[in-house]
Amino acid sequence: PRGITATLQNVDKEYAEIGVGNLPVGASGIVFHRYDDKHRAIVASAVITACDANGTTIRLLPYRGLEQPRLPTIKTKPQNGDTLVIGYLYDRVLPIVPNQKSLEKAKADFPNLTLIHPDLFAAELSRIKEPLPRKRHFQRMCEKMHLGLVMFMFQDGTDFVDRVSWE
Repeated sequence: PRGITATLQNVDKEYAEIGVGNLPVGASGIVFHRYDDKHRAIVASAVITACDANGTTIRLLPYRGLEQPRLPTIKTKPQNGDTLVIGYLYDRVLPIVPNQKSLEKAKADFPNLTLIHPDLFAAELSRIKEPLPRKRHFQRMCEKMHLGLVMFMFQDGTDFVDRVSWE
């Protein structure tokens, strides 16, 4: 999906709305809170849960992209007026392809995307001694490498999966 920037409205503890319609359910993004003219911070992740022509409902989740256990976390919660960016990091992709030829084809077919080499994912699985990847392994790799999508390339096409919602 195209990148969208919108303003949060009707923020509840776990949900909020934006005044933009016709967005794909399952797309994810981040929420920025502006403290003043020079300072802003990411305060949440967000996933689209419902959408119609007039507006969109999003679910607010903790942001885990910059976790550092030795540093304090931001305590600010999302609120009305904060900025939502849907499609954050969608230009950075983990490709799951059967061979090098397929990786080269993916690079040619999607020149506007940054594809990391899938061997990095294989090395991570080897490091944690997991022969078969699970959803959490894909999601954690995407968090570590700052990737927005996982791309699965098949003989008859390509599917993209959001790393947060897994849709």
